[in-house]
Amino acid sequence: MVIPRQSQNALSALAWMNFYYTPKIAGIVEDWVSYVCPVPAAQDYILDVIKDKTVANSPLVFRPPRPTNFPRLLHLSRLQRLSGVE
Repeated sequence: MVIPRQSQNALSALAWMNFYYTPKIAGIVEDWVSYVCPVPAAQDYILDVIKDKTVANSPLVFRPPRPTNFPRLLHLSRLQRLSGVE
């Protein structure tokens, strides 16, 4: 979610985002839509309260942990230095 820079109700938008991204609400929404969830704690809510193991264990809804040996992205300034682009 984003809030446009010249929004007339930015505080209301922030309040909505704070509500929407709580584990309970995000869990209810994700259990219904089965879409990528930005709230990792919602997985516990779906497992423990809603009791929907199919959604809670779906790698499409909750990404599995990344291996620790997974290469990290280089910082943009380091990439620019390495490539000679300023």
